[in-house]
Amino acid sequence: METLLFLFPGDRPSFGAEEVRALAEVYGLELEPVVSHQRFLIARSRSWLADIVLQRAALVRVVGIGVQIVPRLPFPSTLQQLDFDALMGDSRTYYLEGVRVDRKQTADTRLMTVLQELGKQILFQTGKRVSAARPDCRLFVVISKQWVVVARKKGEIRAKFFKQRCPKYRKFRHPAAMDPITNRWMVNVARVKKGDLLLDPFCGTGGVLIEAALLGVKPLGVDLDPRMVRGSIENLKMYGLHAEVVRGDARYLPVRSADGVATDPPYGRHASTWGATLRELLRKLFTQLRGVLRHRGYAVVAAPQELPVRVLAAEADLEYVWEGLQYVHGGLTRRFVILRNM
Repeated sequence: METLLFLFPGDRPSFGAEEVRALAEVYGLELEPVVSHQRFLIARSRSWLADIVLQRAALVRVVGIGVQIVPRLPFPSTLQQLDFDALMGDSRTYYLEGVRVDRKQTADTRLMTVLQELGKQILFQTGKRVSAARPDCRLFVVISKQWVVVARKKGEIRAKFFKQRCPKYRKFRHPAAMDPITNRWMVNVARVKKGDLLLDPFCGTGGVLIEAALLGVKPLGVDLDPRMVRGSIENLKMYGLHAEVVRGDARYLPVRSADGVATDPPYGRHASTWGATLRELLRKLFTQLRGVLRHRGYAVVAAPQELPVRVLAAEADLEYVWEGLQYVHGGLTRRFVILRNM
């Protein structure tokens, strides 16, 4: 077991924490929280969870290993408790970077102040020097009101990795299409792995299908609109991917079983529900999922904040697991709800 650091983006930090928990569960890894903060999680798990998160995650920004944590006060003497020989190993040079995660700033929580003091401690303890060009190791520092966290940086997930798959770059476009970061997150929290079948019963332009296929998951898309079916197939081909996409009604699913479900049903100004209300669509979909989704399988559903998704799921005897909100614009805040078929 190793102590790991996961840093989350500032706009949806709870989404990142749920993504880490989901990925640990998918691969059967224990995750023992040590410190839980709104912006970061320090937990003990197998070292290869760090690699899994870096390969798959969307809403985690930085992953660190060999974590050491000390109280922020009294500053800077508390930094003497850090063991940089253990943290840096045989590395001769290093580079320091970091982030301050609490808004209120005092003289001893300024990022540059803390980094400078850490540099002094490293020089005093080890004699090792900074190298911005080619450091042997990179140290990442997180500063909160209570803690100073230092970890050996394992890797970083940059938003630009997803940029080429943004809806505006696809051959088939629709104004209601969701961004690829959120699509990837939905695939991950549906708790599916390579070879599993993931169903999207409102596949739209194929965003969820694309992210699932990139992870080696088998995507199955269903949509009542034939334009969306053709458009999803076109978008998948654009990235050299394949998925089964069929025309069908989510209220009467043309599939017998699925390992997971991730979907963003039609709503908002640019969406059409073909005469049915969104409440009716979800109520019938959830009833269908009781027989389609595998035992203890997960479904993640996006919907407008005001829609009582949790109530509709309870009517179908689907277990509520988690929910989170995403502000989109003045007229729309999305609620994401994770459910489990018990």
